[in-house]
Amino acid sequence: MEAIMFTKKKMLIAGLLATMFALPVAAQASPRNHRSWKHTKHRSVHVSQKRHVHNKFRNARHYNNLVSIQYNKIMRKMKRSIHLTAWQRAKRNSKRILLRHRGRIMSRVVFQRNYRMLYNKLLRQARPRALRKAKRQARRMMR
Repeated sequence: MEAIMFTKKKMLIAGLLATMFALPVAAQASPRNHRSWKHTKHRSVHVSQKRHVHNKFRNARHYNNLVSIQYNKIMRKMKRSIHLTAWQRAKRNSKRILLRHRGRIMSRVVFQRNYRMLYNKLLRQARPRALRKAKRQARRMMR
């Protein structure tokens, strides 16, 4: 009987295992508003989406990762922009240099690391009042 009873701790472990292997089965075992499945805060899934339990796992990157969104945005723009004015091309090339890693276009992971370093550097320099400004600056660098 005790085996059936899930304790909260076991739930949490089940939730974490589910994220590691992205198993929708283990996800259903976790309680409804179970948020600690990953250390970052994510938007709770809307009630109408509750039956798609795997939704939040599939979208985890989207929810948690401003970084990869930025990366994909830049890459998309690069692919899209064929007809460019000279200054637009220059801007794009400077971005490409930003994204370059040992002579080839950077992988998402490396980009992420660089972005974090840049972001943290700006935050370290900032006084608490200038914090928002630093965040804006970091985002602007990647735009």
